Order: sequence, then C-alpha cells, then structure tokens
Amino acid sequence: MEYINAEKFIKANEKLLFPNKKYTKAELMEALVNAPDEMDNVIWRLPLRKPIIAQALSFIGAERYYLGDIVKGLIKNLTLNGLIIWGFIDMFTAMNRCRTYNCKNIIGSISDTKIAERLNKENELVGKAVATGKKYAPVAKAVNDLRKSFFD
Repeated sequence: MEYINAEKFIKANEKLLFPNKKYTKAELMEALVNAPDEMDNVIWRLPLRKPIIAQALSFIGAERYYLGDIVKGLIKNLTLNGLIIWGFIDMFTAMNRCRTYNCKNIIGSISDTKIAERLNKENELVGKAVATGKKYAPVAKAVNDLRKSFFD
C-alpha cells in the first residue's frame, strides 16, 4: 500500500484504532506501507469494531463476545461479571481493547496470504465477465460468495 493511502486509512479510522496500549501509529503505518498493493481493497473493507459499542456492551457483559473472546465472555457471564468487579473493570477497558482488536485484525489480515489469493480470484472472475461481455449474474454471485468467505 502506498504511504498516502496508508495515511488516509489511518486518518479515516483513527477513532476506531487509537489510542490503544499495544500498537502505535508508527507500527500500523509500517504494516500498511509494507502490505502488497493488491491488499488495498481488502484493508479498506475490513469490518472494524466500534469502541463505543464495546463500552455499551460491557454494561451487560457482552463486549467479550463482540470482540471475539467467547470463552472469557462465557466465564464472565457465568460468574455474574466476576462478582461485578470484573464487569466494573471492563467498563473502563472495553474501548482500549476494542481499538487493540481492530489493529490486530488489520495487521493479521495483511499477513494472511489466503485473503490475497481470494482477492486475486475475485479479480479474475470480474475480468472474465468484462472480457466476454456476457450477463453478469453468475459472475456477481461468484464474486459475492468470495467476498463472504473473506471473513469466515
């Protein structure tokens, strides 16, 4: 990804990414700049979690599920939010954990070669459809199936 695009991405999503205690802007910028150019579309389409939603869910102990930590979410709920102490602490840390989750998701997606392979398949299908000039319905279905499989 070009430096300018990486900078635009960070600026557009800054509230969803920073501040957090694990990743700095420089680390994320370096990862984005070193990402292959074909990953640009994938990075821009990544579903980023909203910190304010994580904080709201922490009041009922559900932010762990929202951030993909199912086991800790179950333990937290079974212990009644850790006898309320765990739930109280999580109300103040949920936003930071959400931003860390988003940065980790971006960096993990960049290093995942399967995503780039799927994107290349998607581009091939679209290219074939445009080159042949045939109806786009079967190709559009195949492309949508590939897009759905990105985050499965």
